Amino acid sequence: MDFSEDSSSSLDVEDLFDLALIIAFPRWAKIIRPRTNHFEKWLDQEFIDRFRLSKATILFVLDLIKDQISHPTTRIKFKHGLMGNNLLVGDSDYPLKKYLMTPLSNLQTIAEERYNESQIRTLNPIEPSYDVWKRRFPILAIGVNVDFETAKAVIVATAVLHNIANTLRDKTIIVNPQLEEDVELINHVPVDRVNNTPNIPQQIIRRSLVNYFGNL
Repeated sequence: MDFSEDSSSSLDVEDLFDLALIIAFPRWAKIIRPRTNHFEKWLDQEFIDRFRLSKATILFVLDLIKDQISHPTTRIKFKHGLMGNNLLVGDSDYPLKKYLMTPLSNLQTIAEERYNESQIRTLNPIEPSYDVWKRRFPILAIGVNVDFETAKAVIVATAVLHNIANTLRDKTIIVNPQLEEDVELINHVPVDRVNNTPNIPQQIIRRSLVNYFGNL
């Protein structure tokens, strides 16, 4: 594999981030500055420790990242009604949306209990994957100390990179005890954003689901 300065592999993670910003925010001008060839500078394990991904995975990403980012995300498709009658499921950390169903608070009926139980059973297999994602990119666990728009780009970029790394079977990142504690702490911060205002579209959709569970 050629890692020379003349090849496309000389692009580094900073190039990747610049590309993501250009695609996400076309009005931002690219900042051109001298680049370090990190493929030559770091040994394989040093590269993984620094960038959380292997050289092979980064090269794979560089071939795919433009198309991956430019395609509409699943959430955008849901937001614009492009996913039919399908819905997303989220815990109480998320606001209730027409396309995103969250748990009920102050349960009063068996139907509501069944609805919430279905939420728990759906989310339980998924949540451990977030822990692995945070361990690969610790910034997600300890806090993204940048402005809101940049934070969104960082979250999307790390999600894309993490999924590609899993597809290519990059090895699991080992973290130190302090980071492990940070990951566990952030997973148990109580946040209550349950919206119980009646007769708004998202409440009507959720109530129809509750009624479904009441008829089981």
